[in-house]
Amino acid sequence: MIRPQIGQSHPVSCKLARDQRGRRMIVVSNGRHRAVLNSSDYIENSRSFWRKLNDSGIPVTTRIRREIHTLLDTEVDPVERALVADRSGWIEGMYVFGDSHVFSADPTTAAQVHVAFPKDPKFGTSGSLGTWRSQMGPLLAGQHLLVGLTCLAFVPVLLQPYAHLAGLEDNPCLNICGRGSSGKTTALMLMASVWGGQVDMSGGYVESWQMTPTAIGTLIQAHSDALLVLDEAGLLEMNSRKQNERVGNAVMWLASGRGRSRHEQAAAARVRLMAVSSSNLSVGLVGPGSEATNLPLQTRMPNLDISGRQFGILDVAHDRQPADIIAALQQAARLNYGTPIRMFIQRLVRERAKTPEGLEGSIRSGIETFQTKALFHRLSPEERRVGASYALAFVAARLARQWNILPEEWWTYYGTSLLKTFALARQGLRNGGQAEPIGRFEAAVHQMESSLDGVQDRDVSQPAEGFLRVDRSGSPELLFEPKKFSQWFGHIPGLLRALRDAGALIVENGQTTRLTTKRPLRAGGQQVRVHCIRLDPSLYPDEIRVRRQA
Repeated sequence: MIRPQIGQSHPVSCKLARDQRGRRMIVVSNGRHRAVLNSSDYIENSRSFWRKLNDSGIPVTTRIRREIHTLLDTEVDPVERALVADRSGWIEGMYVFGDSHVFSADPTTAAQVHVAFPKDPKFGTSGSLGTWRSQMGPLLAGQHLLVGLTCLAFVPVLLQPYAHLAGLEDNPCLNICGRGSSGKTTALMLMASVWGGQVDMSGGYVESWQMTPTAIGTLIQAHSDALLVLDEAGLLEMNSRKQNERVGNAVMWLASGRGRSRHEQAAAARVRLMAVSSSNLSVGLVGPGSEATNLPLQTRMPNLDISGRQFGILDVAHDRQPADIIAALQQAARLNYGTPIRMFIQRLVRERAKTPEGLEGSIRSGIETFQTKALFHRLSPEERRVGASYALAFVAARLARQWNILPEEWWTYYGTSLLKTFALARQGLRNGGQAEPIGRFEAAVHQMESSLDGVQDRDVSQPAEGFLRVDRSGSPELLFEPKKFSQWFGHIPGLLRALRDAGALIVENGQTTRLTTKRPLRAGGQQVRVHCIRLDPSLYPDEIRVRRQA
């Protein structure tokens, strides 16, 4: 039992407020400590209510009990500008950032907001906006996919007030998938640099997929009206249906912006956010025979599959080594972050307060412009659903250009970059989350062609990295260690079926397409188990001929 304490030395104030969900809150302060409590807890569980107040550092005195009881007994509505922010995001035309900073057109109004959630250091800043622009502008010149993704990072702050203008019902989510070392993490770092980071942490702003369902719900609440970045969906790389189902459920929770159970969904207000993920495999590949489950996942988290692209996440190399460009981009993102979105929110809050109708009209016009350029009238309902977030990204990029936030180098082609990024998302949607099978194999052959050899029993020195050879019949064989094969090609039965239908795979016994397992010799005579696919030699006649002559 918590007993009243006598002789409190600091004056105590008690007043009513309301949070983003419209709940009546009680703000108690004694000059040194402050507690924000839900008024319904006072009625439903008074013992817990007083315990929370005492634990906050404010002793429970007879005077405090009496004042709170009188405050609630009057049954008056909270003062209009007494507000409680229990999470980041929009509240009464103001925006509360993840580090508890309140962006408001009126500084006196911002002072009336009581921030009830802990500061998150990852919403920090490093460098200036000018430095971010001067670094990212030249480095991303001509890199349409990365420019498009960076523009998408501004979308979350537009969701709560303007998503309905684009017809965007679900939270926008996307997954960048492809083989290792293709630049997926670099793309996430660039998008995260718009929002924040932490110099002293290797992950910075980026979170990990390796978490419990409860942790996912906590992350959703912590990224209200913000960008959530999840790196490496490692759960997808394991052959466990239970783990694949967990990822599928997480995608649904992210898209809905609510908790993991129906009870939690009913109790919690919806959170608006944008989630961006990376993985070696498509999020839609939840196992064989699950097409009915794949479609909702693919439309809620479409895949940008970069495994068939020559330079991975990059569009051009500019006569440089792709690895050098990636390293320079990562270094720039580590040193410059957090300032773009702060300037964007600051201007957005100001414009919403000054000319709300004019701003909404401009946003509506920008959405219609993008829809016209993207030929929305020819797209399927699923493609239009995915395209709604790109229309908002186009609006955000145009505003960021007007407000001098985007680098000048992007001003002439940010729209083209978003259209190309959207086209890649549509391709992933049409292919069930996979790049064209032929494209995947051609990318593999292109990377492994230096190992192509005409000797069947050639020693395989590095089977885990892939190996291409020609058997005695003259057919090229692509060999991979099983786990690496899954990372490259995803859902194996589906890909083999597609290759067979395309006439690109040799059909064994005249009927079935099979993935055979062989045990070629390693250096030293040791055998190693690998997956082997025999391809039609007509696909790669030049490479085979050149290697044989050599």
